Amino acid sequence: EAVELAFKRNMVELNKTMMKQVKLEKDGIHMTPDGLDPVKGELISYKATWRSLAKATTQEDFESNFWTWVMQEASYAYAAQVDTATWVVLWVCGDYKGARGPKVMKATMTWTAQELVENWRVVLTHAGT
Repeated sequence: EAVELAFKRNMVELNKTMMKQVKLEKDGIHMTPDGLDPVKGELISYKATWRSLAKATTQEDFESNFWTWVMQEASYAYAAQVDTATWVVLWVCGDYKGARGPKVMKATMTWTAQELVENWRVVLTHAGT
């Protein structure tokens, strides 16, 4: 019980500047990122997927196989005026190899201002605005 309480207190302290379910709007598009830490300039995104962790073992694999997540968070980052997003992903079946079972991964990405502008241009083009 003492370890659990210490863990909870630590998590509260680590996330004390985190804002949850922030409502953003840019160019008529409404967005709700899972979390925003304006002090760190970082978004946090929680995901659970049945897809394989094997598709995200490198940064390149993560970006190409989960590009919709990347575009989503880059859009949120642009609207929130931050440049970094961290994903905490629960891979329900791990990598589907060897010892099965859930695995958790944390991935962080930082974009340049130009990358965020270009991502937003693609989103607006797709939205037809």
